[in-house]
Parts: sequence; C-alpha cells; structure tokens
Amino acid sequence: MRLIVDSTLEKNIENLVKGRVSLFPCDKTMGMYTAKLMGVQGKLTFYDVILFSKGYPMPFAKKSSFPNIKMVAKQYEQELKKIKQSDEYNAIMDKWIK
Repeated sequence: MRLIVDSTLEKNIENLVKGRVSLFPCDKTMGMYTAKLMGVQGKLTFYDVILFSKGYPMPFAKKSSFPNIKMVAKQYEQELKKIKQSDEYNAIMDKWIK
C-alpha cells in the first residue's frame, strides 16, 4: 500500500486514479464533489470507516445584533436535522456529489 499526500485534493485524486497511490485521507463529501468535477467519480471508492470527524459551525455570527439570533439559530438547526432525515437531502447530495 502506498500513501503519499500531495498538496491539493485534485492532485491527490489524480495520483489515486493513475495508481501512483493506494489511498489518501480526505473529507468524503469534498472528495466526492471534487472527483465529480474532475469526471473521475466512477473510478473511486470510499471507505465506510470514518478516520476523523469535525463539526461544522452554524452560519451565524456570535456578536450579531439581529433580533432573536439564538432562536433563529436553534430553528435553523432543527430544520437542518429534518431535511437530513428526508429524501430531499439525499436528492441534493446526489445532485452535487454523485
């Protein structure tokens, strides 16, 4: 097994497709999206085992003066959870990364 990490995601994907490396770690969503943009998504596979995980921050400024920003952020989080459990979320993901 060969593992060499290059400077860009695109270069890592290119090296993988050309057989120069056996694998490399990256964010799955970004890897799938980038592979799609490069037209090589059918040539790659991804491990189901998660090597690392990080949470993504909510898109709200902590020092915002917007009225009821905490309530808006809470409602946003609730709606995001709902959509992730729906077929709509899968359709969006399929459109952009598959």
